Order: sequence, then structure tokens, then C-alpha cells
Amino acid sequence: MSIDNRFYKPTDIDILRMENELLVFEIRFLKAKLAEFEKQPENTKCQSENQKQNLKAKLAEMEKQLENTKRQAEAEKLGESGFGVEEIEQDLKWLLRRLSVKPFVWIFRFKKGFRHLENKYIK
Repeated sequence: MSIDNRFYKPTDIDILRMENELLVFEIRFLKAKLAEFEKQPENTKCQSENQKQNLKAKLAEMEKQLENTKRQAEAEKLGESGFGVEEIEQDLKWLLRRLSVKPFVWIFRFKKGFRHLENKYIK
């Protein structure tokens, strides 16, 4: 047994989940720090205004990064299912072609949704 097989190797989704958790904790920490600055007396507020602006910028950056990792995780989940967008589109085209011949054509030609999909993907 090789050394590599004995250790756990996280998948891409596992890595994204861990990154999400870290970002959530970091956002909580930054929000707590920001609330701490807002509770300070007026004389120290002037001194820490620059730090407060830096924290707000970091917080906004972390929230954007969290959203990006969530989107990446969702994309990875779709990728793990084994179906890519191209394969799904090819299957839809195949199905529409099959349904646009006899005996199904009489049923589906009257459906607006079917005509719309047929025009979009086949014609």
C-alpha cells in the first residue's frame, strides 16, 4: 500500500466548503471588530476611523469572496453529476428532434413551450 492511499485527500468541493467555513468565521470576526470600534468613545473614534474604514473594506471583500466560493461549489456539484451543459443541451436537442416527428408531432405542435424550445434549439 502506497503512502498516498492511506491519507485522506479532500475533493474540490471539500476544499470549497472548508474555504466557505473560514470565510464565514472571518466575516464574523470582522463584524465583531467593527462593532467594537463603533462602541468606542468619541475621542478615540477619530484615531481609529482609518482602521474602521480598513475593516469595512476587508469585510466587503470577504463577503464577495464568500459569494464566489459558494458559486464555485455549486458549479462543482453540477460538474460532479457527470453532466455538463453541452451534454444536457445535446440531449435536449435529441429529445426535441424525436418529439417533432410522427406520431408525437400532433400533440406537441400545439404547445407553445414546445414550439419555443424547438425554435431555440433546433431551428
